[in-house]
Amino acid sequence: GSDEFAIMLSDIDSIDPITHVIQSIVESLSKNIELEGQEIYTTCSIGISIYPKDGDDSDTLLKHADAAMYHAKRLGRNHYQFYADEINEASFAHLKMENQLRFAIERDEFFLLYQPKVDVVSGKVVGMEALIRWEHPEMGVVSPAEFIPVAEYTGLMTIIGEYVLRTACEQVRDWLNAGFDNFRMAVNLSPQQFRQNDLLERVSATVAEVGIDPHYLEVEITEGAIMVDVDAAIDTMQALHDLGIALSIDDFGTGYSSLSYLKRFPIDTLKIDRAFVNDVTTNSDDASIVIAIIGMAHNMGLKVIAEGVETNSQLTFLQALKCDEIQGFLYSPAVSADQFTEMFLSERSLGQTNFSL
Repeated sequence: GSDEFAIMLSDIDSIDPITHVIQSIVESLSKNIELEGQEIYTTCSIGISIYPKDGDDSDTLLKHADAAMYHAKRLGRNHYQFYADEINEASFAHLKMENQLRFAIERDEFFLLYQPKVDVVSGKVVGMEALIRWEHPEMGVVSPAEFIPVAEYTGLMTIIGEYVLRTACEQVRDWLNAGFDNFRMAVNLSPQQFRQNDLLERVSATVAEVGIDPHYLEVEITEGAIMVDVDAAIDTMQALHDLGIALSIDDFGTGYSSLSYLKRFPIDTLKIDRAFVNDVTTNSDDASIVIAIIGMAHNMGLKVIAEGVETNSQLTFLQALKCDEIQGFLYSPAVSADQFTEMFLSERSLGQTNFSL
């Protein structure tokens, strides 16, 4: 069934009572719910249109409230947004992007790049993260920051995610056939993918059809995707882990998982978000957070990878803390499969950062 509903407020003479009602709705819907023994987390996004400023008939008011709601979704969980003309323009751009995305799937306009994951001690490449890119015939290369939110909103992310998984597995097979080994391919699972009832069947079927051992695969999941339904998420993660697939929590520290849940997750790695790494050598708060995450993870028997490492001072800081792996421009940006093959052949170490695209 639909997860959208409308509320009409009458006899309103200012913005304040509207805001009060909205905040009450957000507060009520944000409370944890226990359903058949499982704890459920809910969030909401609210769009508001006002008569007669935003329309003088019900259809127009609903259309504008819907556009405002989409804009609120883009801002994150539990946001609300009043309608404005600029939002209508953004809604049109969203619709255009959605149509272009559907054509992109049909026309095979997506491709993958691969960013190395490097062992901090040996300086050698031990894995890579598959990153989706879109090359539009007219717009050129479209940033994932532009199209992924639209793909998530429209449900197209599951199709795109399946393309990423299969293509990444096929690349693993090609590198293994070329004689390369001792690496693991990381693939991001979108919240939509992660919540699919048949996710395990889809992943295991893809791995089997491509013909690779599951232990060459790692899936990265965000805290937000896990916390929607913790018990179901743990079951899904355990099933993937039982297949031999490694599990990583992506962008750790930016979500809202609690430590009491973290110890229940069958994971292998915590990935420190670049937001904490950027200023780790100049901001004492960021440094303290990184120190705490690495110490906690190691005490729990987990590996730690820091993303967004761009300077030698950041690397030195992380080495002193015995961070296990890094990922970032200090070693290499995301590159094509052919360029990554050159890295394998050259056996370039972390100290050699002159790789050219």
